[in-house]
Amino acid sequence: MIEPTIKNLINKYAANGPRYTSYPTAVHFSENENKETLTRYALEQGKDCSLYIHIPFCKSLCWFCACTSEICLDSSKADEYLDLLDLEFSLWQKKSFVKRNLVQIHFGGGTPNFLTPKQILRLNEIIKKYFEKEEGKNCEFSVELDPRTLSQEKIEAFAQIGVNRASVGVQDSNEEVQKAINRIQSMEMNFFAFETLRKNGIAKINIDLMYGLPLQSLEKFEKTLNDAMSLNPDRIALFSYAHVPWLKASQKILERKKLPSVDEKVECFLSALDFFTKANYEYIGLDHFAKSDDDLIKARQAGTLQRNFQGYSTCANVDSFGAGLSSISQTKMSYRQNYKDMNEYANSLKSGILPIERGIVLNAEDDFRRKMIFSIMCNLKLDADSFADKELYMKIFNSARESLEDMQKDSLITLNGNSFTVTTTGRIFLRNIAMLFDGRQMSRHSSTL
Repeated sequence: MIEPTIKNLINKYAANGPRYTSYPTAVHFSENENKETLTRYALEQGKDCSLYIHIPFCKSLCWFCACTSEICLDSSKADEYLDLLDLEFSLWQKKSFVKRNLVQIHFGGGTPNFLTPKQILRLNEIIKKYFEKEEGKNCEFSVELDPRTLSQEKIEAFAQIGVNRASVGVQDSNEEVQKAINRIQSMEMNFFAFETLRKNGIAKINIDLMYGLPLQSLEKFEKTLNDAMSLNPDRIALFSYAHVPWLKASQKILERKKLPSVDEKVECFLSALDFFTKANYEYIGLDHFAKSDDDLIKARQAGTLQRNFQGYSTCANVDSFGAGLSSISQTKMSYRQNYKDMNEYANSLKSGILPIERGIVLNAEDDFRRKMIFSIMCNLKLDADSFADKELYMKIFNSARESLEDMQKDSLITLNGNSFTVTTTGRIFLRNIAMLFDGRQMSRHSSTL
């Protein structure tokens, strides 16, 4: 049963809200934003850079997925896509985008291991043409993996190009749930992925789980938690299924299945929270857990944890460069996003035009609110002494004070004058707390839990 106080709080704070992988969030990006201005901000970004490359291809469609993906069985399509990536980078080079030093690389999707070993090696050669990795400095090089289409040869290729962290999608280990979401994936596949990654020197491995899926129950999900723990992951991403059929029509299929009730979904989350905490994983907040010696924990302790479009990152104050379909880039005062449609993306590149579809240039208040929101999401606190513009800080803080005082009564935060810290219970409600400082809210978001 759900502990009554927590249940009441979850019911009280039930709302739709952003995950704050950016601020302003992607729903505020505009096709009318000046592309030349967005390009200029990209050219002015700092020496160090985080690189994200989107590989959109999947061999089958998981019905819960809201990512930009394309179902494909022909691996030669990836060769054409790599040509487009090379062309995208070359266009930036012609715009005088000089080589940046990579401190972080991430391959996302879609399914990055859709690529053949030869294509994986080729993608690395493309990266080396346009970016640098400083000798003697560690670069976190991560890749999202689907065990269903993973082979030893592909893992060896990823290891050869320097991948040192993998994020393995599991979601749920129950076969009935897997059938309901169109993702059949045995534990044997998961064990193969983890064991082969470790044998090839990719020792840092995350696991992705999801609650709120059709046919899930507390009993079934507790078995999934035990199965996940048998893999001994370094980090756990425990995602709440985001039902956004207005964005992804395929999710409507799940409405024909038996989706869990709100209480059932909450019980799964609280069970996982208790399970992983007892297993000595630290609850970072939102949907992330990590072992106490993990880099994410060290980054939070050092105040260098940040949010980006891959979730939590250890690279604070580093611009991100996104390449490929739908990818998002971040500079100090802007975000830009590439086309989500493959034909538009390809046609733009072949016409010699950077494939920027939309974006946003931040104003001073956006930047200020972003710092406040990210401090809550990453540092679990808001400290007035950390902000130079006291007048703007107090204006924003006072607009949220009444709600903050209510949250203190509910033991979500501890107020100290014009500052506060987030409690252990409050970590469950990080999105709700952060929303108090959002000056651009919109309603079309997923549930905060």
